[in-house]
Amino acid sequence: MSVLANGISVRFGGLQALQDVHIEIGQGRVQALIGPNGAGKTTLLNVLSGFVQPTAGLISVNGKDVTREPSHKRAWGGVARSFQTPRFVPHATVRENVLAGFYPHAKSKIVSTMLGLPRQRREEKDMQRKTEELISRFGLEEVADERAADVPLWRLRVMEIARCMTISPRYVFLDEPAAGSDENERRMLAQHVRSLRDSGVGVLIVEHNFGFIKSVCESVTVLAQGQLLASGAPEAIEEDPRVVEVYLGKEES
Repeated sequence: MSVLANGISVRFGGLQALQDVHIEIGQGRVQALIGPNGAGKTTLLNVLSGFVQPTAGLISVNGKDVTREPSHKRAWGGVARSFQTPRFVPHATVRENVLAGFYPHAKSKIVSTMLGLPRQRREEKDMQRKTEELISRFGLEEVADERAADVPLWRLRVMEIARCMTISPRYVFLDEPAAGSDENERRMLAQHVRSLRDSGVGVLIVEHNFGFIKSVCESVTVLAQGQLLASGAPEAIEEDPRVVEVYLGKEES
């Protein structure tokens, strides 16, 4: 059971963003996607989650071809993602932002919702109950009633992970979840990532902090100039001279 991308190429006009990239994300595993700025990491994440259509190549989820499926159908199929810049309703509370993750996938039709029919009321209560469970699971109790705009960035990233879980995904893609966090915050974030893995979710992380990657990831894929450069265990990647030259040995702007 995996998300498999094979021979993925993406061209934006005259720019070759990705060329013949292969990656596989297995359930119950945590993997990292790294590379210098402009390597194509976010583009690949967008392709995997259905926000960008590949110029060439195939993508499957648990054996089903989803190459041409848009992002909302990927979500229905169990693929969730966060974004480099968290997406949220600033004036809504953290609790309301997590709850909002349930609504696109609610079963009640608009007429039932408008009329407040019993099925809709039951579903609403169920979503509220599950929201409280997610708030507890991800340690958001103390900020649950705060406006999202007033919450620290790292908490917003945890909130996004909690919202990802509203669709009970089998795969979660996280775009730079540790950015802007200190050591203690990264430690708590790592615990949340491991909890996803332990529940059988496959996790792909785009991240610059290699210390964080080593603490949670079992394998690492490296992109450079839109092409696959290396793939392997974090310890092997850390010592690969090609990776050191293009990424680990250089500070990114």
